[in-house]
Amino acid sequence: MRKAIVLLALLGNPTAYAAPKYYILTGKITILPTDAGGYAAAHDIRVGNTVNYVFVVDTDKAGFTKSQGTKTDKPDVINEGYHADYFFDSLVYASLFSPAVADSASGSYFGYHTTITSGAKESNTAAIQTIIGNADHNTQVIAYLAAPTTTVFLPVIGETMSVTENYVGPASAWSSASLTMKVTSIGDTRPVEGIASRSGGARTWLSATFRGNALAIENRSGRNAQATLMDPSGRVTNAFVLGERYLVPMRELPRGMSFLRVQSAGRADQVLRACLP
Repeated sequence: MRKAIVLLALLGNPTAYAAPKYYILTGKITILPTDAGGYAAAHDIRVGNTVNYVFVVDTDKAGFTKSQGTKTDKPDVINEGYHADYFFDSLVYASLFSPAVADSASGSYFGYHTTITSGAKESNTAAIQTIIGNADHNTQVIAYLAAPTTTVFLPVIGETMSVTENYVGPASAWSSASLTMKVTSIGDTRPVEGIASRSGGARTWLSATFRGNALAIENRSGRNAQATLMDPSGRVTNAFVLGERYLVPMRELPRGMSFLRVQSAGRADQVLRACLP
């Protein structure tokens, strides 16, 4: 893997970065092919929703799989007429279905670039992808390059990618989403994602923003509300009574994804998600 990257760098490939890069993909859900078990419907995941995925990619680091925390590197494959190069990548923040996956100690964290040659003909496939969870309960996000070549296997800013997320859950639950997305940013610094709603309808009485070193929550319902802060597994990390406003210090927010459920009498429950580096 490292030898292949050095060779590509010498050939002048602008996408063969030797240090971690953060890719932000932005787009919309175009198709929900299946929702057996109803997870998408229950969580307001529908066609037309805007979605952001953030990947970290390091082509100088080996990709790997994990099983209950035990890591196994993914070796490159070089045979006559076939070359597969694997490199590290990972989702940085929660995806559409990953909050439903309990086993975060298992998964696959590698992108790939394959080249098949047959005589004078050559075909290339390249993607960045992450699987979170085990074989029985997982979600996979995979983003394909439209036109990879022998030396181009990572996207550039403005490139359109075909993205699929597939979720396999308990009791034969199976949900999937197809998305058309563009690469809107490539950078050296882990981005801080903002606040997004997982509840249907407009939030006319509740808002949350990052202010300095705190998450600022404003309640305009005219009455106190009960607020519960949870990590992606559903574990409660903080609970408090929300008056007109409340500041949650950054140090009290779990690293990565947090979910904030706010309940106010006479109002539909609201669920916000906050992503921190």
